[in-house]
Amino acid sequence: MALKIATGDEVGAKLTNLLSNPLLQEAFTKHLCAELSNVGIDTKLPQIFSDFIAWANNPAVYLPDQVESAIKQRKLAVERGKAIKKELIRVLGLTPAKGEGVAAALWASATVVELPRLETPYPPRDKWIIEDSEIWGLWEAHITKHKQPDPRVRRRGLHALDETQLQCNVAPDESVIVFDKDSGELIFAQLRNFCQVPAIVEWVDSVVKKNLSAQRNVRMEDAGSIVISGFTAGSRARPSFDWARNFLNPSRHPQSEQEAMRYEAASVFAMFWNMVQKVCPSVVIDDFKRFMEQTGLISMDPKEFSGQGGSEYTVNYEGSNITFKGVDMAPPSGVFAQNYARRPVHSEKQPHKYALSWTTFRNVGVRGGNFYNSSYGLRCCASSNAFTLWDPSLPHGTSLQSISPSAEEIVQSGLSIVTGERLPGAFKRYRQNQLTAEQLARECAEHET
Repeated sequence: MALKIATGDEVGAKLTNLLSNPLLQEAFTKHLCAELSNVGIDTKLPQIFSDFIAWANNPAVYLPDQVESAIKQRKLAVERGKAIKKELIRVLGLTPAKGEGVAAALWASATVVELPRLETPYPPRDKWIIEDSEIWGLWEAHITKHKQPDPRVRRRGLHALDETQLQCNVAPDESVIVFDKDSGELIFAQLRNFCQVPAIVEWVDSVVKKNLSAQRNVRMEDAGSIVISGFTAGSRARPSFDWARNFLNPSRHPQSEQEAMRYEAASVFAMFWNMVQKVCPSVVIDDFKRFMEQTGLISMDPKEFSGQGGSEYTVNYEGSNITFKGVDMAPPSGVFAQNYARRPVHSEKQPHKYALSWTTFRNVGVRGGNFYNSSYGLRCCASSNAFTLWDPSLPHGTSLQSISPSAEEIVQSGLSIVTGERLPGAFKRYRQNQLTAEQLARECAEHET
C-alpha cells in the first residue's frame, strides 16, 4: 500500500525532491498518512517517514525503477549532506570549540569604544533623519503631505543631520563594540562579515525577500516594508496566540507551501540564533534565556507547535538541504525587513534588554539607511552581512535612504529578533483564559512586531 501511494500521480514526478528535501517531506508524509488511514492502517507522525525510508531500503522489497532511483538519489544526497554539514559547522562556528575560534576572530576585528551619554540626545527624538539635501528632496513631500495609512499617527518633522554633533561615526567596513564610559554597560555592537559563507548569506537573503514579497507589511506608516515571522497575538478582528498568518493572498499559496515557508523562515532565524549564541557575550545570551524562562513562551518552532517533533532547522547550501537536529530554536518572534526605517528617532521597550539583527544585503551605491543611537551620538553605516546588537530602550532610528518613497528596488534587507513589551503577559493570560479575545486585541494591537 505504501508503494502504491508513493508512486501515485501527486508525488511520482517529484519523488526524488520530496524524499530529499526536508522542506517538502512534511507534505509528503501527510499525504502518505492520509492514504494509509483511508485503508485502515494506523500511522504516527513523524515516524512514518523514517519507517517508509527503512522499508524502501530493504533489499528484499521490489521497487519500481522510479522509486528505486529516488531512494538511491536520496541516499547520495544524505551522504553528501553529512560532509557539507561538517564543513558548515566548522565555518559557521556552530559547536563550542569551533564557535570560540569564530567569535575570537570577529571580536578581534572590532574596535572597542567607550562613549559618555549625551545630556541632550542627538539626532533629536521624533524627527526623521536626513543625511543630505538630495534625500531631503526625495522625502519631504511624502513625509509632510502624503496621505497617511493611519491618520491617527501624528506626523513628525525632518531633521538635517549635522555630523559635527556626532560622537562616533562607524564606517561601513568597521566593526565596533560600544560601552557606556561611566557604567561600563554594553550598549551597541556591529560585526562586519558576520557569516563566513557567501552562499549562506545569499540563501538567507533570498528567504528574507521571499517572505517580504508574499506577506503583509505591518507598518504602512514607516518607510519600506516589514513582515512578522513567528508567533503573534493575531489581528484585532481575530486575536489568538498563533503562528503569524499574514500571507497577502493565502489562496495563491497552498497549505503545504505556507507550512514550507514557515519552516524555512524558522530555519533562518534558528541558524542566526545559533550563530549569535557562539558570538555574543554571555550578558546578551543570558538576557534572552532569562526572558524565555520567565515568560514560559515557546521558541519559534512551527513543527513543535503543530505537534510534529521540532528542535530542527534546515539550511540550503549550494543546492543541498542540510538539517540540524536537537538544536536551540530562536526566540518566539522576529521580523524580515527591506528598505526599512522605523519611524523617526524613538525608543521601545521589550521583555528582554537587547535586540539582534542581521543585514543580509545592502546596495553600496545607496546613501542613508544608517543606524543611529541618539543617547550616545552614534552613527553606524550600513553594509551587507553585518550583525547588529542594540538596546531598543535608548533613543534610536534609521536615516531615510536616497531612493524614492515609491521605489520598488530593494536596496537593503535583513532580519531581526525583537519582541513586543506586553506580548508575553498577554499570551500567558490568554492561555489561562483570564483575558477575553477583545481585551487581548486591545493590549497587543501595538505590539504586532
